[in-house]
Amino acid sequence: MTWEDLPVLSSPTWSPDGRRIAFVGLSSAGFADLYVWNTETDRRQRLTDDRYLEATPSWSPRDDQVVFASDRTAFGSEGARNLYVIDVRTRQTRPLTFGRWVDRDPDWSPDGERIVFASDRAGTLDLYIVDREGNGGRATSLAAGAMHPRWFRDDGRDYAVFTAYENLSYGIYRAELPAEVPPTFSLAVDPDVPAWAWEIPGGGKYVQREYEKEFGLDFASAALAFAEDGTLLTSARSRGRRASPRRS
Repeated sequence: MTWEDLPVLSSPTWSPDGRRIAFVGLSSAGFADLYVWNTETDRRQRLTDDRYLEATPSWSPRDDQVVFASDRTAFGSEGARNLYVIDVRTRQTRPLTFGRWVDRDPDWSPDGERIVFASDRAGTLDLYIVDREGNGGRATSLAAGAMHPRWFRDDGRDYAVFTAYENLSYGIYRAELPAEVPPTFSLAVDPDVPAWAWEIPGGGKYVQREYEKEFGLDFASAALAFAEDGTLLTSARSRGRRASPRRS
């Protein structure tokens, strides 16, 4: 399924009834929001409508709750992402984690009681588990960064499969998840930390322009790294198939 107003679609996740799919849609204006597509009625519903970045939704296996990562947290302007839960029926959103770190890639347990996710709150990406009320703790202590966990249950035992970077390459790994995680954190939204919103600095103006394709399929990427002397190294590239010449 494709839509002209959403050139990029990612992170699809099925509803428990197998009729709907929640996903992230990146609009032509550059905004990433959550949507639900009903595969039977072909109806598309927009769940969020803002300038925050929504990512990696996961639909609860027992109800209409979708957990996702977003920079709508009060620390989003610093690059942080926290976890949120949205009710598909009411579109009410509530925080699940809160802090100056990146929480990402959530996935529900098979019973819908807990969520495994990756977080760099201890310095490097590792796996954590949180319940529906925001109480949780660290599930693994891995030397390599762990990302994109998926929870599965086998013979009554819980595991996560995930990707990790080790020995200069990415691999797929499996780790057993503890039946009980001693809670080391709980949801505590600091009321003294103001919410943030996208603003145009200095009261300036901006002009929105349609992107003009150079290629039939454009792709851009960039990377940042520091040399040993502290010099910031950057690289960027674009690739694709050249578009057909336009007639004037």
